[in-house]
Amino acid sequence: MIEKKREVIQSSFSMLDEFEKDLWEWATKPEHGAPSLFIKRLIVQERERQTSKSIVVERFAEAVEYVEPVDVDENKKAAKGFI
Repeated sequence: MIEKKREVIQSSFSMLDEFEKDLWEWATKPEHGAPSLFIKRLIVQERERQTSKSIVVERFAEAVEYVEPVDVDENKKAAKGFI
C-alpha cells in the first residue's frame, strides 16, 4: 500500500467581507513567507494555545459608566465572602 506523500487542502477568502479580505492581504505579504508555511505556523500556534494551561479571556468593547470606587476596608463586613 502506498501512503500519500502530500495532502493538499484549500481555503477560500471572501473578498466581499472586509475582515476576510484584510486577513488575505495580511497573510500574503512577502514578509510572512510562503502561504503554506504561514498556515502551518498558525496551526502550530493554535495547537499550542489549545494545549497550554493558561486561561484565555476574550474581551469585548462596550460602553461602561464611571462608578466611584468602593472602599473595601470601610465595607469589609458587607464585602465578606465576596473577596
